[in-house]
Amino acid sequence: MTLDLQNAIHDLSVELADMTRRHDEVAVMLEAISDCAPSLIWSKDLEGRYLFANKAHCEWLGVPAPKGMSDLEIAWLNRAQKPDDPHYYDFGEVCGNSDEITLENMKPMRFLEGGNVRGVLFYLQVFKAPLFDRQGKLIGTVGVAHDVTERIQVRESLLRDLLDVAKEHGIREPFLPLLKRFEAYCNRHRFTQGQE
Repeated sequence: MTLDLQNAIHDLSVELADMTRRHDEVAVMLEAISDCAPSLIWSKDLEGRYLFANKAHCEWLGVPAPKGMSDLEIAWLNRAQKPDDPHYYDFGEVCGNSDEITLENMKPMRFLEGGNVRGVLFYLQVFKAPLFDRQGKLIGTVGVAHDVTERIQVRESLLRDLLDVAKEHGIREPFLPLLKRFEAYCNRHRFTQGQE
């Protein structure tokens, strides 16, 4: 092997090692940033298996590292804790498959999803988008979710109170039709509703 070839191989090895180090530093930084966030952050492959989930999402799922698992497998693990309680973990079943909706539309989408996780009712505002590799090939979905349970519960409580007051006082026009429209809106947006 000539000296020029040896030097070229050495230079390429050094460059590759430097690129790998920088890539690893960026990956560690992004994971640290996502683990700081109270939001649930994740990515899934085209089969719906987790590629990544931040710390908040892992805690919420009740699984230390869901990589390679599907939502159904996570549900089975959680349900095994209380097999006699069908509502112990039903998140995802009552709201449909928003990953499929996102992939069908091939654009960022917003959803309101709800269900029970370890016996507690949750509502999440979910933002999802298709995930592409560097060559533009579709490889899955990414998502971020915020817990909006309290906001939904306050809205539903306010609606019940307003309807009760309207009925108590015999109020029909124009207040009652307005409340009925608000109730229909709440029901329509209670579970997975894809929006741009």
